[in-house]
Amino acid sequence: MESQFIHLRTHSRFSVGASTLRVKDIPALCLAAGMSACALTDTNLMSGCAEFSDVMPKNKVQPIIGLEVSLNHHSADPKILRAGSLSRVVLLAQNHAGYLNLCDLNRIMYMRGDNHHLGPYITFDELAAHSDGLICLSGAHTGAIGQALLNNQESQAQIHARHFLDIFGDRFYMELQRHGFPEQEKTEPGFLKLALDMNIPIVATNDVCFAAPENYESADALGCVLGQTKVIDPERPRKSSEQYFKSPQQMVELFADLPEAVENTVNIAQRCGFMVNVHERPLLPRFGDDLETECQMLRDNTMSGLAERLRQHNITDTEPYYEQAEFELQVIIGMGFPGYFLIVADYIDWCRKNDVLTGPGRGSGAGSIVAWALGITHVNPLQYGLLFERFLNPDRISMPDFDVDFEPTGIERVLAYICDKYGHDSVCRIITFGSLQARGAIRDIGRVYGMPYSKSDRLSKLIPQDAKTLKDAVETSTEIQDILDNDDDMRKVVTVAEELEGSLRNLGQHACGVVIGDRPTTQIAPVYRDPANPLPSCQFDGHYLESAGLIKFDFLGLETLVVLKYATRLIAKTRGINIDLDKIPVDDAKTMALWQKGLTEGIFQFDAQFVQQTLRKMHPTSFLEISALNALNRPGPIAFIPQFIARMHGDEPVEFVHPKAEPILKETYGIIVYQEQVMQLTRALAGFTRGQSDNVRKAMGKKIAKMMDELEVKFLDGCEEQKTLDRVTAKDLWEKFKEFAKYAFNKSHAIAYSIVANQCAYLKANYPAEFLAASMSSNLNDTDQLAIFVDDAKTNFNIPIVAPDINESESLFTVRDGKIIYGLAAIKGVGTAATDAIVAERNANGKFKNLTDFAKRCAPIINKRILEAFAKVGVLDTLESNRAAVYMNADAILSYASKSRDGGNSLSLFANTVEDDVTENRLQKNLPRTAPWTFGQRLENELSALGFYISAHPLDQYKHLIARAKLATSATLEALGDRKPVQIAANVNSFSRRRTKTGKDMITINASDSFGNIDAVAFGESAAAFAQILSGENVVLISGKTSARDDRVSIFVDSIAPLSQWMARIAKKMTLDIWDSAVLADVKKALDVLPRGHTQVFLNLHAADKIASLALPNLVELSANTAGDLVALGIRVEIE
Repeated sequence: MESQFIHLRTHSRFSVGASTLRVKDIPALCLAAGMSACALTDTNLMSGCAEFSDVMPKNKVQPIIGLEVSLNHHSADPKILRAGSLSRVVLLAQNHAGYLNLCDLNRIMYMRGDNHHLGPYITFDELAAHSDGLICLSGAHTGAIGQALLNNQESQAQIHARHFLDIFGDRFYMELQRHGFPEQEKTEPGFLKLALDMNIPIVATNDVCFAAPENYESADALGCVLGQTKVIDPERPRKSSEQYFKSPQQMVELFADLPEAVENTVNIAQRCGFMVNVHERPLLPRFGDDLETECQMLRDNTMSGLAERLRQHNITDTEPYYEQAEFELQVIIGMGFPGYFLIVADYIDWCRKNDVLTGPGRGSGAGSIVAWALGITHVNPLQYGLLFERFLNPDRISMPDFDVDFEPTGIERVLAYICDKYGHDSVCRIITFGSLQARGAIRDIGRVYGMPYSKSDRLSKLIPQDAKTLKDAVETSTEIQDILDNDDDMRKVVTVAEELEGSLRNLGQHACGVVIGDRPTTQIAPVYRDPANPLPSCQFDGHYLESAGLIKFDFLGLETLVVLKYATRLIAKTRGINIDLDKIPVDDAKTMALWQKGLTEGIFQFDAQFVQQTLRKMHPTSFLEISALNALNRPGPIAFIPQFIARMHGDEPVEFVHPKAEPILKETYGIIVYQEQVMQLTRALAGFTRGQSDNVRKAMGKKIAKMMDELEVKFLDGCEEQKTLDRVTAKDLWEKFKEFAKYAFNKSHAIAYSIVANQCAYLKANYPAEFLAASMSSNLNDTDQLAIFVDDAKTNFNIPIVAPDINESESLFTVRDGKIIYGLAAIKGVGTAATDAIVAERNANGKFKNLTDFAKRCAPIINKRILEAFAKVGVLDTLESNRAAVYMNADAILSYASKSRDGGNSLSLFANTVEDDVTENRLQKNLPRTAPWTFGQRLENELSALGFYISAHPLDQYKHLIARAKLATSATLEALGDRKPVQIAANVNSFSRRRTKTGKDMITINASDSFGNIDAVAFGESAAAFAQILSGENVVLISGKTSARDDRVSIFVDSIAPLSQWMARIAKKMTLDIWDSAVLADVKKALDVLPRGHTQVFLNLHAADKIASLALPNLVELSANTAGDLVALGIRVEIE
């Protein structure tokens, strides 16, 4: 293919915010233009070059690997430069050395430790040190020479040109562009003069950012999205409508006066001859001296480890284990992966020796007996019928991929070990790309075009979450189509959003992927680093990462491991029992009882309300049934849970398609639950090999039509040859396979994660206080979840929760005498940094003696926010019982603390203090008199600081009234049964309104009382009235009927009224505690207006250390507002 022009400056979507071109679309553009080559030159990023090296040769087009790079050409200190002051140059790789230099320059740009306000850049010195094998284009008007000319600095432009020539010689070209920008017109004469005077060849480029002229508008809008500007903004950066993929003929015509500039594009293409190898062998570091040594090491370690495993588990029938190990070793060694297993085993062994907890296994790797023998996993694959070929297919070379769970706080330590062992330059993370998704694209483009947010937001919410693309959503939604038919502006927004959907908007770092190579990563691929992360990230994504020879290891953080670790430490501390998690049995009686009761709050993967209800219905009796539920509890298979339970309980017959299927499906009652069962059935019924059976799993799971058709014929023929099933029955079973493949779960993963769940369940069943304390410590900042755990501890395990106390609590939740001691760090707005320091001070110098002692010793630690939070919850109750006094005088206390810090005992806030303030607790004695909070105020403050009540419940003060009136409670609801009339006092936590599918109003109410939670619901016209009442009242009386469904009792509401109205009617006694005599006149007024009734009023008048009590002579009838009005005066009110 003879070309007259080659594009040497082409941007793909990897030029974040600058281009709408996808890499895979470039070959078609080249072919349509008759172009034999093309360069990819994304801005400061080379993520697309592997894909580019893959798709271009397949279409017989030469890829040229390049980079548009930011250059700091200034001599001034970078700290004083503004962000937009850098220039641009284009670098093209001629050969492998040039590519390695591009990778090194990428590393230098992103690993720079300072001047992040400028973004990534290189300097002239760095460019000179990495210039071999590179061709440099000057950058046109955005380059250093162009910027000098724009500033009328011709001599400086000449200096820059000489600098480039000194570095690159005849590999430097003066770049010319004609997009119609004034800057280009101003600089071109200067470029041509310099080129002529200094004998620099010229080259024409078109800074390509989109495919065709009609794509200009969307590309321009993309720049606005990333730049947070609007199309109408006059000062925003703009693209030219000429920046599309022009044909050679157009470029020849555009530069007809400078034909050599066009011809040089072809000359440059001919000087470049490199592409990324996307068919590279795995480049793993050697664990031994050579492959032979690694193979022997793997064999020796496997056999010795297996012998130890068999001894530990008292397994006497060892032959199947050694046979399986030998088979796996042959596959692993034959594929060349012994090093991979040794590397993973090594860092997991390091974790075990360095107190970093890892999970028992995850994913298909749990099916390997070699992994079990090496200690990579703690799951016996033969015990549970797990398949190695699900992990490594002996008929198909594919990389192994161990997913390993670590406690999140230990991952950085493991990575540090790996970096030290294999070299910091050889270990990196993996880049990720944030893209414009359908809903976000609508909102972003709406903003760019100045649409009211309400309009674009409404349209975006009509797009289903599971819509594959925005276009699919529009085509399938008549509501969206109606909007677009009647709104031209929104139709334009959607048209542009459809084109931009999938465009990149930011770069990130893979949460768990880590690359370990046999050489520095930049000798294989470019790297990127976010300034917030110490490790760089490989710029290739997962697919091309492996194709380039880099191997990914998954380091996943699993918070449950933190819970298990802390729980076992608490158990050792409180009970002197050391728990080995790997030795926890799967048939413990207490644990099974917990499963059967569905008390699985906090149990890994089993804590959803639906799962708890299912467990109660299921009543599992074995670990395998629990694992099956774990696999079934996900979209798709969840529909088979009722059938599974029915067969399990004998309510439905269990049938097998053939006797050979029974051993495979017996444990799941004839229902295909796992992918491994499909694989085993193809082997048992049709004679498939291990590798062929895994191909079935792969073809069905990934919907590879051609492979599925081929395997279907093979399965039907195989069943006939094996004489197991006739063709019709085999065809019917194959169709079931296809259906089950949509959801069938990986058994290795289900078993491994069910083992983690069983470890949690065992600890909760046998050591509930310690497990719940650990679970709560893992959720310090989630007040909703903490409230659930508190309720679980009290209601289901009768475990008292001790309120946080300055002299008893640690930062985290602890256990003492069977009680859970609330953690200080779980108080809102406090945090572990402060509480750790307070606890360290207490441990070092003893408990705090009084408020003065606390203020003096914690002066450098506490601030007003912390002190007020402590007061709200009562953390300092043992030092000062009047919470209001601490809260209202926080500034004075902090001032005292500050002076104590600055001057020790010589300074004091208050007059007449002695030198040793602590002994006499002078701080407390000199606090202004403050009325204590009422019962309700104390609870409201607890709620604001913790997210729930801890010392009491708002209804506790009415317990005797509730009992006297024989109202129901949350504890007695279940005993009432279904559809029984009920009246219950409730404290409403939240409520929500919505419409049912039939259009009826509906209100759902989440409430509680002193004994537990209450769920209520109402429908119809009354829902609006109830919502109005609840918007002003939290403590109410609910009347209605019970509804017993799914092991839960809720209430269908008939009426709701403020509880105060009900109390006013039945109250027999009201006691008022008064500290401030100034309110007595107001109290008298409030009581005088009450009519005669049946409630006796008592007054307790507090003065200094004395209390005067008297009973008022007249009985009164309380109103609904009486108690509230009196509380507002600062009085404590108690009604009986």
